[in-house]
Amino acid sequence: MGTLSRLKRRVFHIKIPNEARENLEKLLDRLSDSIKSYGGVIRLENESIRVEIYGDGSMIRNSWTRIRELMKEYKGIETERGVRSYSLKRIYKEIGLAIPSDVLVEVLKLRKYESEIINENVISTASFDEIIDIASNIKKALEDIKFIQATRTAKKLIITLSAFSGRATDDIIENGIKKGFLIEDEENGKISVISPWREALKELARVIGD
Repeated sequence: MGTLSRLKRRVFHIKIPNEARENLEKLLDRLSDSIKSYGGVIRLENESIRVEIYGDGSMIRNSWTRIRELMKEYKGIETERGVRSYSLKRIYKEIGLAIPSDVLVEVLKLRKYESEIINENVISTASFDEIIDIASNIKKALEDIKFIQATRTAKKLIITLSAFSGRATDDIIENGIKKGFLIEDEENGKISVISPWREALKELARVIGD
């Protein structure tokens, strides 16, 4: 009873980020997970989220720090020419897997988006939804190729082309071998790429198409 009487209550109002509006339930769940105290209440209020936290001073400060870090992930930072910056950490959380960032950038470039990785952020002209869609395709390709014997660079090439075109990884491998960009070792069946994978990527992407 004495402990409860000493609890503090703090109320915070958080503006809903545009990038979170399509999946508010997930944002609310993650906000709830960020609160480490004796109790918390989270509810929507028009264009914002009301967060009430109950606990001692340390609990409230730590919870608020975690909430601020979470909200940073939902902020696409506007740069020049309509280019935005998105946290790789947030992208990985959205799809449930850490994917190769260089593969993500190459698929975005094939889709005609200006893109690069800077300080663990994707800098791109693509929208967040488009990035998540591509990242999900990469995740699927990674799962499909898991048991295929191939060199690291060959896998990057296959995954990138699969995510770009929507074709199955088996189809990409078949086309790559047929066009002479991929070779299969006769003894162990391991697949490798005959040139630097990014060079092969540009040529084979023209053949496979969107």
